[in-house]
Amino acid sequence: MNNLLDDIELPESVMDALYPKQDTAAGEQSGSGEGLTEHMRDLTQILTADRKRCIDGRRMSGIEDVWRKCEDNYAAIDEVTGQSAAVVR
Repeated sequence: MNNLLDDIELPESVMDALYPKQDTAAGEQSGSGEGLTEHMRDLTQILTADRKRCIDGRRMSGIEDVWRKCEDNYAAIDEVTGQSAAVVR
């Protein structure tokens, strides 16, 4: 069975954080807890920054306002009364 995650292409910065190049000259040992913690911290920072960029972009696009209006229309909430004419789900 093919793993769907194998088909995803990650940015180079994420790949570097996931699979760091071992620097044997600096004395870093493979599998050391401190190195792993540092790499996890780097990966967390990369993903957090990417998530923030996506959220900010979505917010600036105005799509959330469209979604809110669509949800209000679906629930029969109008701008005049601000109440739902439909039965609450």
